[in-house]
Amino acid sequence: MTKFNTYLESNDFDRLKRFFEEHGELQHYRKGNFFARQGEYSSQAALIKDGTFAYTHIDNEGKEHYVGFVFPDEFVADYTSFMRHSASQVNIVALKPSTIFSVNRQALHDFYNTDMKPYAITASWLKTFTKWFIPAYWKVTAKLPKSDIGD
Repeated sequence: MTKFNTYLESNDFDRLKRFFEEHGELQHYRKGNFFARQGEYSSQAALIKDGTFAYTHIDNEGKEHYVGFVFPDEFVADYTSFMRHSASQVNIVALKPSTIFSVNRQALHDFYNTDMKPYAITASWLKTFTKWFIPAYWKVTAKLPKSDIGD
């Protein structure tokens, strides 16, 4: 199968992945379980060990729109909600039984500010994240009525 989220290929994420594997809490999700809910604060980020998650947005008319997918060995999070402690604009739901390594905001923040400083991967990762994920997110949300995504 062709890689879906190719942003991970443009940088070395091995150290970050190891952090999630070594310090993350192993969690299991059944098909249909929510990792994050639209309108609520998303308190965790994770590395997917196995399984698949979908990002969806429910508009004002109650229609669900699929806006992204993540697969094994990829990261799952509503990064904006997670980092800014704000309401999530998406639901993130397991499409099949899934296992993840989950960390909270403080643990990831501490990792960025200690383990990663000598490697400067944080800036590189944020640059890649901004280049690939943010434009896709805004492209999708630009098509949604403003009342669905807030001010």
